[in-house]
Amino acid sequence: MLVIITGTLRPDKAVYRVKLSDTEERLKQYADSLKFLANCKKISKYVFCENSGALELMERLKNMAGDGIGTEFLSFTGSRDAVQRGKGYGEGEILQYVWKHSKFLQQEEEFVKITGRIVVRNLDSVLQKMKPGINYFNSVRPLTREQQIDTKFYRASKKSFEDCFLNAYTKVNDAEEKYLEHVYYEVIKDNKIKYRNFPEYPVYEGISGSTGVSYASIGWKYTVKNLLSKCNLYRNF
Repeated sequence: MLVIITGTLRPDKAVYRVKLSDTEERLKQYADSLKFLANCKKISKYVFCENSGALELMERLKNMAGDGIGTEFLSFTGSRDAVQRGKGYGEGEILQYVWKHSKFLQQEEEFVKITGRIVVRNLDSVLQKMKPGINYFNSVRPLTREQQIDTKFYRASKKSFEDCFLNAYTKVNDAEEKYLEHVYYEVIKDNKIKYRNFPEYPVYEGISGSTGVSYASIGWKYTVKNLLSKCNLYRNF
């Protein structure tokens, strides 16, 4: 399975309003995430793509991540539209860049996307339980009318993503509180895309660069989330 990891090695704090802004700490978190992926049995290769054009940091990241499974590193400088529209717009540009420049992606029919500094501790187990040819998404919250799809981790076929999601990020506008999560919700609903929730809820570890909130999934709350996800109840339509 191919994993696409999106990130920003040197963010513009004024642009992305990031709270986790220390460069060395960011670099270490990206490296730790890539090292984890390299040890996952269900992952054959990954593409890491970042949008700050920080080539010197990219070289450092390559050295820190070390050798292992097949790796592809891509870097470019995001557009001024990303400066104005926000972080989700920037992520959309990253996936556009991967689509045009990744040699690994050309060989695949589906992929997993993970936000850069997030570690999914039970990734092997989640992927093992997924069925081929099915899109997997979870809503941000279960059993709610809140119209958001979680975009930090999902699996999609190349065809469905290219046909429906690839250009949708252009609708993102943080200033109007229309985030990538809202856009993905609309894409899935408007195009009647068939999908399932994760067969096992992801055990997230990491801190959001946007909000500073921990993604830790532990204790009874995880047990409830896992049950709801298994029952395909992380949906809002």
